[in-house]
Amino acid sequence: MKKINSALKCILEAEAREEQSTNSRDYLRAYNDRQNANIELMQSLEEIVRLASSMSSISGLTNILTAHKIVEYRL
Repeated sequence: MKKINSALKCILEAEAREEQSTNSRDYLRAYNDRQNANIELMQSLEEIVRLASSMSSISGLTNILTAHKIVEYRL
């Protein structure tokens, strides 16, 4: 949860820096920071889903051979 909160905070800060940027270099730096924070957020969510799946298998809520994961869809 700390990673998710940190990533969300970084996203918000980068968006604010994008809006306040006065030149293209600052804008691109903030844009890249926001993209990196989005990637970190998705990786953290993927890890949470994996751990929650393992915990439900251990506690007997789901079959031990059942695993959950995040699937990426292209629209």
